[in-house]
Amino acid sequence: MVGAVVFDLDTLLDLTPLATERRQARWAEMAARLDEVVPYSMPDGSIEVLELTRWVHELGVKVGILSDLPGPVARGLAEKFQTSCNKMLDAAEGLPPEPEPARVEVLCERLEVPSRATVVVGASMPSFGAAARAGALSAGVAWAGAGVNGWGGWQPDVRLHEAADVVEVSEKGAAMRPLAEVLVEGEPPAVHWGSVIEVAEGVFAAGRYFTGTDRRLSSHKLSRVIADSKASPGAATLLGEILADVAGRTELPGADLVVSVPGRPDAELDRFGVARAGIAEALGAEDGHGVLAMVKDCENYLQLDRDQRRMANHGRFRATRDLAGERVVLIDGVMTTGAVTRACARELLGAGAGEVWTLVAGVSQDAFERECPSCGVGMMRRVYGRFKPYYACTKRACDHWERWDG
Repeated sequence: MVGAVVFDLDTLLDLTPLATERRQARWAEMAARLDEVVPYSMPDGSIEVLELTRWVHELGVKVGILSDLPGPVARGLAEKFQTSCNKMLDAAEGLPPEPEPARVEVLCERLEVPSRATVVVGASMPSFGAAARAGALSAGVAWAGAGVNGWGGWQPDVRLHEAADVVEVSEKGAAMRPLAEVLVEGEPPAVHWGSVIEVAEGVFAAGRYFTGTDRRLSSHKLSRVIADSKASPGAATLLGEILADVAGRTELPGADLVVSVPGRPDAELDRFGVARAGIAEALGAEDGHGVLAMVKDCENYLQLDRDQRRMANHGRFRATRDLAGERVVLIDGVMTTGAVTRACARELLGAGAGEVWTLVAGVSQDAFERECPSCGVGMMRRVYGRFKPYYACTKRACDHWERWDG
């Protein structure tokens, strides 16, 4: 049961007109220009996001607000827009910034609701990290911040598109996580826009995948099933049934053929046999067993960086027949850099496929354990313009960054 919903103030109010003052910590100037701030609203103008605080209250759920702004600015905004909340926590508390969990934990204590019964509504990757570390459910909203495809390796527990979805997650909680993560636990899912993660155009993930260095792995059954499916027929069957269920429950594109990323030439287990057959049945398509083959293996693939993986996959796969304009669904277990699925898609298109879209069981997530060696605050992976991904400290006053070789 959800006992509290905590909103990041930046998900309620559009503060971009004051972005320069905020970045330069010119708080007095910012406080004098609060009239330039406006509430977010849906594109059709039907809902003003601030109404959510009142709606959640009417459900009997407590409301908290987090802000990294100084008290006079944060509370000035809350008072100006008559924000309905039980407790508010701002930068005056002196607590470390997200993705550190302290601010979420303190606000939960003041709301007298355990973090496991709390939904943290945010739009940024540090917000999702703080919720995860505190044991709360993170809900990422698409109307502010990175947007629907900008979260990459820091996906929230729940992806929300419309303001009204926040009310739904207040009632249904963890049932609104990605479909595969709910189905693998044998629970009934609440199917909605964010039930499947759109990683990129034409590329979808049924859930998230956490690596062995991530503290979330111990409680994440889908990640363990995906890893076990490489060698265990039982896990492969379960994963296949889940992927077929996902295809049957969601409005994924139509297809003529379902193929899978092939295993090594000497592999004895057809890891995606059940998945191909199940998805083909759900979509009214053909099971493309054997249509795609791996012609060369690559040892120590997981130790290669992004550029090395791209080179290693050149000429690695081969289509075994002419596809003559067929619409193809390509399935795989985990997407990390996407080098394998892109190489397979290129080969399928080269063999004449009219369209290829990809469904993976899990999109790989960055671990939360990485700490800044300069200040001790958490670091996160970033991508900026034409530069390669890199790790950067999340503390505003710290400029530390490191190369990312994933």
